[in-house]
Amino acid sequence: MEMEMTDFRVFYDGSVSLVTPETPAAHEWLAEHVPADAPWFGDALAVEPRFLDALIDGIEGDGLAVTPARPPVYHS
Repeated sequence: MEMEMTDFRVFYDGSVSLVTPETPAAHEWLAEHVPADAPWFGDALAVEPRFLDALIDGIEGDGLAVTPARPPVYHS
């Protein structure tokens, strides 16, 4: 299955969402709009749910694409 091209992928979780930049434009957008001390989890920006809508609105308002990521599959 081929993945859709997007600037950001967002993995939604109950207590935190992860916003992963996928393109150079996405990395540049984050560098310009997110504080340097923002929390990161690996290569993804960790965002509290109460801030996620405003972040996505800003990203999309600047013409970048946001796509929900498939949740990971956990095997027991």
